[in-house]
Amino acid sequence: MEIRMLDSGRKEMISYGCIFMAIILGLYSSSLFSYPLFHSLIEITTISIAFTLFILAWNTRRFLNNDCLKFICIGYAFIAAIDLLHTLTYKGMNVFPGYGANLPTQLWIAARFIQAAILCIAPVFARRRISEYFLCGANFAAVSMIVVLVFSGNFPDCYVEGKGLTLFKVIAEYAISAMLVFSLILFHRVRTSFKDMVYILIITSIACTVVSELSFSAYFSVYGFANMLGHLLKLAAFYLIYRALLVTGLKEPFDLIFRDLKQTEEALRIAHDTLEKKVCERTAELSASEEKYRALIESANDAVFIHEITEDDMPGPFLQVNEVACRLLGYSREELARMSPIELDDSHCRDRITLSMGRLLKDGHAVFETTQIAKDGRSIPVEVSTRLLELRGTRFIISLVRDITERKRMEKVLRESEELFRTLTEKSFVGVYIIQDGLFRYVNPAFVELSGYASEEIIDRLGPADLLTPEDRDRVLDSIRRRTVGEIEFTHHEFHITRKDGSIRIVEAFGSRALHQGRTSILGTIIDVTERKRSEERLFQVTERWKRTFDAVPDLIAIIDTDFRIVQANKAMADRLGVTPAECAGQVCYAVIHKTEAPPSFCPHTRTLADCREHTAEVSVESLGGDFIVTTSPVYDSAEKLIGSVHVAHDITERRKAEEERKLLAAQLYQSQKMEAIGQLAGGIAHDFNNMLTAIMGYTEIILRRMEKDSPLRYFVEQVLTVTDSAAELTRGLLTFSRRQVLHAKPMDLCGIVLGFEKLQRRLLPKDIDFTTTVAGGNLIVMADKGQIEQVLVNLVNNAKDAMPRGGSLAIEVSPAIMNERFVHAHGFGEAGNYGCVSVTDTGLGMDEETRKRIFEPFYTTKEVGKGTGLGMAIVFGIIQQHDGCITVSSEIGRGTTFRIFLPLINEEINETHWALEAGAPSGGTEIILLVEDEVTVRETYKMILEEAGYRVIEAFDGEDALDRFMEHRSEVDFVVSDVIMPNIDGKALCEKIRKIRPDMKVLFMSGYTKENLAERGILVDETGFMTKPVKPFELLKTVREMLDQN
Repeated sequence: MEIRMLDSGRKEMISYGCIFMAIILGLYSSSLFSYPLFHSLIEITTISIAFTLFILAWNTRRFLNNDCLKFICIGYAFIAAIDLLHTLTYKGMNVFPGYGANLPTQLWIAARFIQAAILCIAPVFARRRISEYFLCGANFAAVSMIVVLVFSGNFPDCYVEGKGLTLFKVIAEYAISAMLVFSLILFHRVRTSFKDMVYILIITSIACTVVSELSFSAYFSVYGFANMLGHLLKLAAFYLIYRALLVTGLKEPFDLIFRDLKQTEEALRIAHDTLEKKVCERTAELSASEEKYRALIESANDAVFIHEITEDDMPGPFLQVNEVACRLLGYSREELARMSPIELDDSHCRDRITLSMGRLLKDGHAVFETTQIAKDGRSIPVEVSTRLLELRGTRFIISLVRDITERKRMEKVLRESEELFRTLTEKSFVGVYIIQDGLFRYVNPAFVELSGYASEEIIDRLGPADLLTPEDRDRVLDSIRRRTVGEIEFTHHEFHITRKDGSIRIVEAFGSRALHQGRTSILGTIIDVTERKRSEERLFQVTERWKRTFDAVPDLIAIIDTDFRIVQANKAMADRLGVTPAECAGQVCYAVIHKTEAPPSFCPHTRTLADCREHTAEVSVESLGGDFIVTTSPVYDSAEKLIGSVHVAHDITERRKAEEERKLLAAQLYQSQKMEAIGQLAGGIAHDFNNMLTAIMGYTEIILRRMEKDSPLRYFVEQVLTVTDSAAELTRGLLTFSRRQVLHAKPMDLCGIVLGFEKLQRRLLPKDIDFTTTVAGGNLIVMADKGQIEQVLVNLVNNAKDAMPRGGSLAIEVSPAIMNERFVHAHGFGEAGNYGCVSVTDTGLGMDEETRKRIFEPFYTTKEVGKGTGLGMAIVFGIIQQHDGCITVSSEIGRGTTFRIFLPLINEEINETHWALEAGAPSGGTEIILLVEDEVTVRETYKMILEEAGYRVIEAFDGEDALDRFMEHRSEVDFVVSDVIMPNIDGKALCEKIRKIRPDMKVLFMSGYTKENLAERGILVDETGFMTKPVKPFELLKTVREMLDQN
């Protein structure tokens, strides 16, 4: 007996092993076709096993003597719930779109953690009891919490697309494996609580789970081999648990129970047989028949009706019905026993019953559809399957009636769906197609019109390859292939097709994988976009032209919306902001342009938004680097709603600079014209004024010479002479200022001029003024008139002295300087080069900006009436300009003033000539001098001076008179002293006429005009024979004597 049981067990194990291997091979084959299908089958199988364990364990919990098994069975059911979610979320299932492969991996890790925890805790209850309700509650709470964590995003990521498993996933798999190994140790410690076979199966199941977890820590793709191996090992682990807990752990105890039951049943059967033989042999046939009918009727899932056939071959009353029939129609068995099929059927279906009875009687069976009326009046569509039976010569009909209400509803929905699809596709302006096996299986009229072929020419005859152009054929056909095999689900393409007439059209196609007649196909739509593409190209060209024009405009242009955000800016605007046009878009205009948090008060865009009109403003924008005229014009949408403005900024920086330069030049021109006018005035009055000064100076010196040295009047006469000298200096200053005074310039050391000036000036300054002079080492050679430069220094020092009524510091410094282009541009005068710089600095009252700008204007003075002429600084300016130099002034009120004089340096040596002057008056003579002067007082003065020196004087009052006098005494006259500007014949013409007679005649010209004035009048005189009035007697006699003594 035991040998037979062993043989039976071995055969059973071999059978189960073969079945299991066959299942494994089948699952592996499914993975080659579709990995999601393989995964789903694996998971569904393990889930089924887990729920089977739970159901059986729950219903047999009273018979289990080991709560460890109950703990595992109940726990595995909740693990199966998470595995079910894992299956539904797996890649390719598309039940939870948007989560990717990470979500199922998270659920997998959560389920395995719970599984490992259950296997670690289960050995504790091998010898203890635990409430199954507590187990269900605890497992439910744990699973719910984990599911919430996973779906709320608080569970760590386990898989990253393109990278594979995360570090957490790998570590978790190793941790789970460690827990499972630990559970092996715990089961080993309680192994005596299990039968050997049960213990071996549990240990083997846990070992498979460990290897499975290690496999899941090594895959990079959810469709990889390691992933597949892990799932197969998981299935093996669940199967082994199933064998351990159900077949081995539960079967044997139940075999003992059922063996006792079988023994009792056998005894009862024997007793029943004996009783049946003794009591009721006559009812054996009836009991058998009754049992047959009962089994036939009650075991059916459909409604079963048994009724007789009337003599006219129509259905008779019901003999028997099952419970399903009663529930379907709402009648009781007693009510149905009083009715026939005709009473249940709808009146409109009576003809159908007649036809069905004919087929039934002819063929012995019939199947038809009819409508039955329930007790509550409901119409129930049913499918009736009838068969003719004959018993003891009586004919019966047994009918199986199936409620097909749901099937009818689905058929109606399918018909409506098909009708809707056909209506939509047939009426659609969009082409619809179905591709299968490389051919079009369906096309709608829009597709036919697009291709130019008739539908019968396309369907089952042409495929995509026949319409595609060569340049697009490979790309599109590859996409169709990939969709067909499931690599991609949906595609969108633009490509070219060739119509039947040979024309090329551009189309846009959308396609996805679908089923057609039970087989894989491609369902898609196609649109002719040729005209749209042409319009887009035209629009693109127009847009590009507009954009090029927009960016080519040199003005700064931006389109600004009502929220002050830049919609678009041209290249000029972006370049000024230091960004690209794309980076400008979206920026707040006042923040990026004006660097403010709100629009400025002058913003024309704000005004345009307020009144929808064009506005213009002149602004200076530091961030844009200049001054601009900004114009904003309103922009409207198609509904005439204001949506912003066009902001055009025209750079007027250069124009403003030009205007400022023009104003400066105009001011300089005005100043030049004013100086010229004053110069002309000065030159005009200098002649007459010098003549008067000559007479005053001459008569005064004659009086002084004839006066006794101790005369009390001598002082007053000397003061007259001093004032006359001052008046002469003023006249010379005016002529210098007007550039009509001839400079006697020669190479001079600028340092020497200043040092010589210091010796003369130091004793003239008040003691409360600290006067210092600093000169550069070495010589600074300039071309200068020493007297004029000293005049400049006198004027500057006197002004400094007047500016320091309470004393202060006065410093003169001489140094080399380099004048660069920047200096020239900043001051508007001078030329770049090397200069000698003389700076005069005081610590006086200083001056404001307005005074500083006008300091060199003639007759402008800040001194009190009677204390200044207003010509001093104008004369200084004129002298420096005559020296080709320039002068600057810087001053602040209360901080003093600094004048800087720049004179160009020259590369020449100083040629010094020393004159030995004899003491006393110059020597006179006995020569005869022709004196020509139209001013009587001047003529008489010169005559007295010359005659006192011993000379004989012949007077003439003009040129013509002089010529007559010369002709009378032409052999006697030794020398001619003549005015230049005279009536009738001027001095130059007179000289020329005389020299024609006497070529050796020496002539000394004297004039109140400068040589430049004379040159402007066309009169050129010899520089060595010319003296500018007023002429001092000493200088006149000295010059006459020198000229007479020359060979």
